[in-house]
This record gives sequence, C-alpha cells and structure tokens, in this order.
Amino acid sequence: MSVRLSIIVILAFVLTLPGCGQSGGAALFMLGLFERPEVEAEFEFGEGLVAILVDDPFDTCFWSELPHELTKAMVAEMDDTDAAEKLVSPSKITRLRQLTPDFEDRGAREIGKLLEADEVLWLEIQSFHASVDPEDVARAARISIVIKVINANEEKDRTKVRLWPDSPAGYPYEVELGAGAVARAKTRKGIIKALCDEVADRVVKKFHDHKLEDFEKE
Repeated sequence: MSVRLSIIVILAFVLTLPGCGQSGGAALFMLGLFERPEVEAEFEFGEGLVAILVDDPFDTCFWSELPHELTKAMVAEMDDTDAAEKLVSPSKITRLRQLTPDFEDRGAREIGKLLEADEVLWLEIQSFHASVDPEDVARAARISIVIKVINANEEKDRTKVRLWPDSPAGYPYEVELGAGAVARAKTRKGIIKALCDEVADRVVKKFHDHKLEDFEKE
C-alpha cells in the first residue's frame, strides 16, 4: 500500500470517530487531498453605489469610535473582495453625520438617499462589551449586530425596501474575542481593530463567492 493511500485510509477512519469530523476534515484539506468547496454569495450588490451604515440605536458602544472603525473595516473588506463595485467613503458618512442634526432619527433608506447611494448595507449594533483588562476569559470582547441590505431608491412600496435577508428582523451575528486575542491586541485601539476586522471578514462573506474555510458555520 502506498504512503498516500495509507494516509487516506487512516484519515477516513479518524472521520468515523465521535467528535473528529471537523478536525479530520481540516486535516484532509491541509494535506491537499480534497479541494475546498465553493460557497456562493447569498446576496450580490448591483453596479450602483453602496453605502455601509453602522447604527448604534441603543448607545451600547461606550467606546464611541467603534462604529466609525467598523465602517472603515467593512469598506476595506468589501473593496478587497470585490463584493461591491462602488462604495461610499467612511469620511463622507462622517461628514453627513456631523452636518445633519437629526441624522440619528433618519432611517437607513433616507440616509442612503442623502449619500446618493443605490443600496445600503445596514449594520445595527445590538450589544457591545470589551475591556483592556477582561474578567471573562472566554468572552473578553464581543459585539452583537443585525445586518440588512436596503434599497435606497424605493420610495413607494415598503415591501421592496429590504432586499436581504428574507426575515424582517435581519441577519444576526455575534462575534467574540477571547482573552488571548485581547492580550495580543494590547490596547483599546488594537481591540477595536481586531473586533471590527473579524466582523468585516464574517459579514462580507455573505456577499461574495469564497472557498469554505476551516470550521466555517455561516
């Protein structure tokens, strides 16, 4: 029996053991024995301008710079993956926020129109917790969000305003960093960057085709 065939037989046996499915599958991919499957985008943006709006309606972000940093991380990830052709810059959103007294009272579709966007990727922050000296080792930093894609050009039919997902409640995410990741980030700025980068990576995968990653659930 060849060495390669022996490895396949051993790993096939490992995959049959309780609790070994994910680790065994990851090992097979690492050895290059199987090609990772392609995960198709759940929603594809059009050719128009896309605005990314991060909303904190419950004022949960006591680190007030996080929404802006999350916007920047999302724009960078969308651009890197070609998930959208044209994006509103974070600085333009910040200027509009500063120049519009009732900005927080306006809906995502209306803000999108003010930004001259065709579609809005809306991230609503539900909860947030983080500390540079965390007590909870397993969940040292975490953020819960809900995402929706809004048609900024639809003014007559409210049922056509939300483009994705099907659920009116939106698509929920909770992203956590353990104490090790927080320790490596070291500072408040570093923790925010690590958390925002993780959110952007996971969320943007919904909007572009990609290879299945190890332990990917969503």
